This record gives sequence, C-alpha cells and structure tokens, in this order.
Amino acid sequence: MSDITITPPSIVALSVTAPNVLALQVIQKENVVLTVGDVTIGAVALSGDCTGASGANTVVGIRGFTVQSGTPTTGSFLRYSGTLWANVLISEYVKTSYYGTRHTDHTLSNVNTAQNAFHGSNDTFPLDVNSVWMFEGCYVIASGTTNHTTAISFSDVGNTGICHFVTTTSATGAYGTVTRAQDFTIFNSSGGGAINTATGLALIMVNFNGRITVDTACNFVPQLTFSAAPGGTNLLKSGSWIKLTRLWTGESVFADPEWT
Repeated sequence: MSDITITPPSIVALSVTAPNVLALQVIQKENVVLTVGDVTIGAVALSGDCTGASGANTVVGIRGFTVQSGTPTTGSFLRYSGTLWANVLISEYVKTSYYGTRHTDHTLSNVNTAQNAFHGSNDTFPLDVNSVWMFEGCYVIASGTTNHTTAISFSDVGNTGICHFVTTTSATGAYGTVTRAQDFTIFNSSGGGAINTATGLALIMVNFNGRITVDTACNFVPQLTFSAAPGGTNLLKSGSWIKLTRLWTGESVFADPEWT
C-alpha cells in the first residue's frame, strides 16, 4: 500500500475489500483526493464550455462561444447570433407574416413630401436577407380640398431586390357614396408614384398588391406623398391595413417548370 496516499479530510475506515478495491468512509462532506501511483482521483474543477465542480457543473458555451444565460422559453431553440448562442422562438427567427391596421384615424401631415402611412409604433416591418414577400392592403385617405394627386411607395433602404405592385384607386365625397371612376397603375420599383389623377374629393380609397425580393435585410416602411399640401385635416382612416406574407427564403429550394 506504499503507493497509495490520501489527502484530508479524516478517514474513519480504510480497507481493501477485494484485489484492487479500496473502501473508505468519510466523516465530513469535503473533497477527498485519492492518489494511486501517478493517478489522482478526487474533486475536479471544470473550465471552458463546461464549468463548476464535478456533479454540479454548467454548460456555458458551445465550441468556445457563450450560451445565453437564464431559463429558456418553452419552444425556443439555440441560434448563433454572431456573438453568442441565443435562445429564440421560431416565430422570432422566421417571420411568416405581418399585419398592420388602424383601429382609429391616424393624422397625416399637411405637406407635399413623403411621410409614413402608419403611426410611428406600427410603421416599420423588418424583412430578413434572401427572402421574398407578397404584400397587399387597402388605404382610405381623407384629405383637404386642394386638388392634388396621391403617391404611394415603400421605403426599403439598403435593399437591392426587385419590387412590383399594382394599384386601383377611386375618389368619393363621403362614405356610402357610390363611384365608378377608377385609376389603375403598375410600378416596378418600391419607389412607386402617383396612383390617381388630381382630385379635391374628401376620400380616396387605394387597393394594392405586389411582391418584393430582399437581397439585403431592410426595414419595409409604407409611405404616402401628396403632390400639394391638401389643406384641412388629413387622415389615414380607421380600417386601413397592410399585410406581408413570406413566400420563401434563400434557404428554400424552389423549382417548378411552370415558373422558369
């Protein structure tokens, strides 16, 4: 037994119960280090991706990159953000649709420059890189009596993808008034343009739909521009809405001879 050493705490009993089997009983809960020849058995302090004492260790990283601390949400998964492994929900990672609407009137500025169509807390839709989206919507716009055209556009600063959309527009003097006159147009860029002939009627209704490809992640912001300050009170009326639906992403493989 000369090649066996035991480092404290005190040992109540030490015996060999069978060939190469050493039995010990410890009277206090402390780390015991047992050295047999050149091999040491005892308390192990882990480091790197896994830290803490043996039996009470925590995984804090994966291949050298930190794992986000805290309790994960049910249904979440780990996704590398570029700096750490973060807990995210699938709905946060892959957005499948957005829907924006007004349940009250939104005041528009009496100007002839571009302005966001929706309220500041609901006017921006983040679109991720290498994705394709369909969008559609309906605006009801109340404006002053100064003759003007209305243009719609979609700010997507930084994106180099393609955007196409069509619009149908009509003007009327009041809710419930039937009109047959309509303007139709089509655009091949997110910059859009005028959607109607000049009018001073109180209400303009715009239906639109289109598609946008996203080569660079961007914020998609619906905008309006009056050709002249309309005067009076200008509003995006309650019930106006826009919806974006993801078609596919750059990770998807889409092949169909009907679409080549």
